[in-house]
Amino acid sequence: MWGIIMTSTAVIFIYGSQKDLDEAIKNSKSLPFDEILIAAGGELNFPDPDKMKALPKVRIFKEEQRLGKTVAYNRVIRQIKGSTVFLISGDVRYEPNMPLKLMENLDPDAGMVIPRIIPERNDKLSGRVGNIIWMAHSLYNSVRFESKSFFCGGEFQMLVGTPPAIPENIINDDEYLGNLVFSSGKKIIYRNDLIVKNRVPDNFINLLRQRIRVNYGHMQCLKILGKTSSFSIGFISNLKMSLNILRKLIDGDIVETYTLFLAVLIELTSLVISRMNYLLKVDMTKWKLVSPDAGGLK
Repeated sequence: MWGIIMTSTAVIFIYGSQKDLDEAIKNSKSLPFDEILIAAGGELNFPDPDKMKALPKVRIFKEEQRLGKTVAYNRVIRQIKGSTVFLISGDVRYEPNMPLKLMENLDPDAGMVIPRIIPERNDKLSGRVGNIIWMAHSLYNSVRFESKSFFCGGEFQMLVGTPPAIPENIINDDEYLGNLVFSSGKKIIYRNDLIVKNRVPDNFINLLRQRIRVNYGHMQCLKILGKTSSFSIGFISNLKMSLNILRKLIDGDIVETYTLFLAVLIELTSLVISRMNYLLKVDMTKWKLVSPDAGGLK
């Protein structure tokens, strides 16, 4: 087992959200990273240089032109100094000591560690549907981890070693990286006991837009790498597991059953549209922002 002997770098991705940028800068002093690299773009008010002098471990990399996340990613990873790297979506929130817990007693064969994602409370029907999707994602990851099968997660990833560059047409960078780690023989560890919170889209149109893009990315990785971590795409081929997960999501309450039905409907619709877009070779590297303060749902 390893102790906490590694240097750590956090790479935070933000686009168009002043709230997320302000939060990342405000929390930087309390977070246990040796350096924090913020890849940020959009119409944002960046802190002045004098303020940044008081935060020596924080560096901001401005995206002057929107070229897609993988471009920002490839640009920033060249600057990484840490031996352990945290890739973090700007909209997630977590306890300051959570990264240290991810690093504690790390398996020597581990290449990636992923915590559990739980959406922030959202009482809108679209929010409850988004929550169901994340619940299914968590159950799926737990099952896949226990069976030593491939899975991934995109809002918060810890990688051991410097992350590799990613082809700039890749949509689901998290799945691509996870696939590289898994294919190399390294373990992907799922820490279901450690929680990260994120936000889900604020209406059904935005939720559908996100699911279309995410499932497009899964189809792309399946074509390029021969495997996918998608619960939805692999539903039929893993039918017994899939039905068990659906049963766990239903607690006998008619409202939850109805919410699950809507989640399934959203997902099926997104799969159909994603497939059409994929066959038509629609460029989704720069997707329509679903909300200036809502990050990705992967």
